[in-house]
Amino acid sequence: MLAAMSTHLHRVWTWAWLGAVLAAIGLTLAGCDTKITQANYDKVTVGMTLGEVQRLLGSGTLDAQPGGVNISAGGVGDAAKGSTDQTYTWRDGPAEIVITFADGKVVQKRASGL
Repeated sequence: MLAAMSTHLHRVWTWAWLGAVLAAIGLTLAGCDTKITQANYDKVTVGMTLGEVQRLLGSGTLDAQPGGVNISAGGVGDAAKGSTDQTYTWRDGPAEIVITFADGKVVQKRASGL
């Protein structure tokens, strides 16, 4: 009776240990789903469209656009006209990719925490 009970407990502990290991592996793999990686950042090139970048990185957040001022040769300032610059940010924890688009195409990019 004691031997049968010992065998049963051994099986229970084995399955519990195996379940814990599989759960840990699952959590580790779930964390690998991020698209905000150095490899994807390297794939973003000047001239890509917002749609192309979104297919690579997913949906980003459009940053607030500050108003601009153009200064003419005579030193007279007026509100920026026709400025189509947009800056989008992609974040996942400490990883961040920031891309600026002009006329719908990538003109500048930077990253941190990758």
